[in-house]
Formats: sequence, C-alpha cells, structure tokens
Amino acid sequence: MDILWQAGVIAAIIVFGVKIGLGSSMANLSKKAILLLISIYGVGIYITTQIASIYSSQFTNFVISYNTPIFIAMSIIMILAGLITIREWKVHKCNTSTTSALAVIAPSPCCFLSITITAIFVAPILGLSIGELSPIIAVILALVIILSYFFANIIVKLIKKPYPVILGNFMLFFRNLFFCLLRYCFQI
Repeated sequence: MDILWQAGVIAAIIVFGVKIGLGSSMANLSKKAILLLISIYGVGIYITTQIASIYSSQFTNFVISYNTPIFIAMSIIMILAGLITIREWKVHKCNTSTTSALAVIAPSPCCFLSITITAIFVAPILGLSIGELSPIIAVILALVIILSYFFANIIVKLIKKPYPVILGNFMLFFRNLFFCLLRYCFQI
C-alpha cells in the first residue's frame, strides 16, 4: 500500500504538470508567463500542503466528501472547452486555443487536492515531514511543467494538426486521465 501511495503522488504531479505545460505551450504563453505560472503553482502547492498538514483529518474528510462535485464541474468545463475548440476550428477556422487553454491552465482544485492528500499520506511513509516534502513536490512539478512546455512544440510538429484540434483532443484526453487518477487516489 505504501508503494501505491508513493506512485499516486508521482502520478498526480506528472498529470498536473503535463496538463499545465502542454496547455501553456499550446496557448502560446510567453516564457515569462510560464515562469510566473510555475511560481504560482509551486507556492500554491506548498501553501496548500502546509495548511492541510495542520488540519489533516478535517482536510481528508473534506476532500473525500466534496471531491466528486468538484471533479464533475472541472470535467464539464474541460469537455465543453475541448469540444468548442475543435468545433470552432473545424467549422469556422477560428483559433480559440488561447481562450480554451485557460480551462486547462486554470488552477485545478482536483489536482491541488490530489497532490495535497497524497503528500499528507506519503510524507510519513518516506520518513519526511510535510514541510520537507512540500518543496520537493513543488520543484518536481516545476520541472514537469517546463519539460512539457518545451515538448509540446515537438508533439505538434509530429502530429501535423493545428493547435486548436490538438488542444481540444488533449483536453478530452486529460479529463479521462484525471478521472482515473482521482479514482485511484480517492477510491470514488
């Protein structure tokens, strides 16, 4: 079970980081904007895990109680944004990828929750305090975002499809990946 929780925190970081990195690149965000975004997410994860560690039992109960409605709301937003992005490009040749990418890049409550809850459970297994584990998670998340951001251009060149189509499909794919991750982490 310990190994599964460790895999869960790694999976949550990778899914969250890749989602943000690819979405940012496909939205054509500048390097300064991506650095600001990385800083915001890193600090956000650090603060969230610190606060959650103080109130770990209440936080765990909250996440278990309200995870499903939050996830459903996020899923609906990502599905609609993905479908609208693809439709606008195919029907009107209108590139709405920058606007649609906000649904991918915007702070994802489920991602914050999944990383935080798994970090709370994993820290004692690793023999670390949450204060020691939080910066490690933030740095790994930043690295995954940066790598995904630069890797996105390679993906677009290999697929040879316009950004809006790739972004729309990407949003639909990550919605399914989130569902699998959340089922694993929260047993919903």
